[in-house]
Amino acid sequence: MTKNKSSNSRRAAAPALIALTALIFAGCATRPDYTKIRPAWESGDLQTASVEIQRDAGYPAGSSDKVETAKDPLRWMLNAGSIAGVNGEFAASAYYLDNAQAMIDEGTRREDEDKSLSARLGNLISGDYEPTMQEALMVPVLQVYNALGSGTSGAEIAVKAKALVETQKTMIDRKRKSEDALIADSAEPMELTLTDELKLSISPRKSAEESLRAMGYTDADLMIDVPAETKRSVYINPYARWLSAIVIAHNAASPADFEIAAGQLESALEILPDNMLLQDTMRNYMKAALSSSVSEANAIAFSDDPEQPDAAMAEPNLTYVVYEGGHAPAIGMKSVDLKVPKALNLAVGGIVTLAANLAAKHEACHVIGTEYALAATAAMTDKATGYLPVLHSRGKAPALTVNGVEPTPLTDFDVLMDRRLKAETLDYATAFTYEIIGRVVARGAAIGGSLVALNSSLESGNALGVNLAVRGFMASVAVAAEPIELSKPNTRTWNYMPRTISVARLATPANGQLDISGESVSVPAKGVNIVRIYKADKYWPAVVQVFTLKPDGSVSAEPVKRLSAPPRPSGAPAK
Repeated sequence: MTKNKSSNSRRAAAPALIALTALIFAGCATRPDYTKIRPAWESGDLQTASVEIQRDAGYPAGSSDKVETAKDPLRWMLNAGSIAGVNGEFAASAYYLDNAQAMIDEGTRREDEDKSLSARLGNLISGDYEPTMQEALMVPVLQVYNALGSGTSGAEIAVKAKALVETQKTMIDRKRKSEDALIADSAEPMELTLTDELKLSISPRKSAEESLRAMGYTDADLMIDVPAETKRSVYINPYARWLSAIVIAHNAASPADFEIAAGQLESALEILPDNMLLQDTMRNYMKAALSSSVSEANAIAFSDDPEQPDAAMAEPNLTYVVYEGGHAPAIGMKSVDLKVPKALNLAVGGIVTLAANLAAKHEACHVIGTEYALAATAAMTDKATGYLPVLHSRGKAPALTVNGVEPTPLTDFDVLMDRRLKAETLDYATAFTYEIIGRVVARGAAIGGSLVALNSSLESGNALGVNLAVRGFMASVAVAAEPIELSKPNTRTWNYMPRTISVARLATPANGQLDISGESVSVPAKGVNIVRIYKADKYWPAVVQVFTLKPDGSVSAEPVKRLSAPPRPSGAPAK
């Protein structure tokens, strides 16, 4: 191996390659069986869906006897937590999401300890389920609702919201550093020695990029050389930013809290620059942060015009409506032909040519002639069939109005997932290129091993050994000519989530009545209401949860209400 300033990282390339290949061949974890849960959820039968998933998760809520029998446990915890939360089982939801957060934190700890390239690339293909940045941020968001539903004080909920602020900062910082390291390490040339005469240097990331460009991928498709703020947008969940800002602002202990809240909205505006709700709210909060007291700050922050503060807003009567609609996207696959690095095929082809030279040297090995060797070299595959993840949309949210007004869209998980998959396309192709290298090197090693055995047998005059080595050589060359079928990518997602999240802000009607798409919903006339509505599709009875932040700092929760929905036509699928 050639020694230079990068020799240490290159020396580690071979073990990393072996580890990655072993990880890939180990296979994916068994997928959960949702045969009872999915139909119940998609028909709107939340009680059955919640009971079934909590049973199958293997962690009976509230039990000290945690039987860890679930397959793909993190995914089960997330799904159990989200279903229980929508069903109004806030304590059970908190229990499952606490377990999920512990698993996420443990995965983060292991990642920090094992920064090897094989570990980072391997999870894209065959590792444990790992939530996306946007998914992971929904855990503390849902825990805010669990706290609201459990009667936690406004001050304590504000602490959770501030923790969410720090979580977002930490996660984005870690993710960006990890991405930068991944790009740098996978671009580092690998130096492989197949024989004393055959040495080669390959950059897996460059080879992967060449394959993708040959398929028509552009810089924009691969998010290459894009501005830093564009890359940062891959990790931002605008809804998580908005909710943390609202909760912090309405539980402000000092005007400085409004500055924290405004910072959250500013980050959300990075990917929703034209969103007037975010713009207006941030403008009010920034001005409120300059106030001398909380009551003065409230009067500015929650007034329609911060230049004309409304003294009545020192204790505002406002209602925020959060509409979670549709079904979260899934991830599908599309097949692509990735090229085998030319240098690699030439090297393995060179081994075959060495066999021809060996045949010429030893008459007893005439079966391996130059003609056969060249034919085998020509038959060497130069492509490998791989699979890249693609977005699979599962339907839009049905239309919904609040007092005749449609809520403002904040987060579309289809858009966030598509942006994330685009950002990771080159990472996936790079992981598959490492797999290609591992496969081809293994084939070359098999050929080389048979040649060593053949030469040894010829030198010793062992006729049986010669015969076996010839057969081994021919079999190895035949395998080397076979097409390469690569592993499948990791396509697991957090299933039971909405596709879109929209919000609305309005003065609470004096009679405490909201019109939700023609149906009346009662809310307290005093205090700050957060109304959470979940409706997966047109035929799904919407769930309405009402939480109120009271002027005295306490929090109340109304009984969960189900709205009416038209009957699902016979044979109509739940998307």
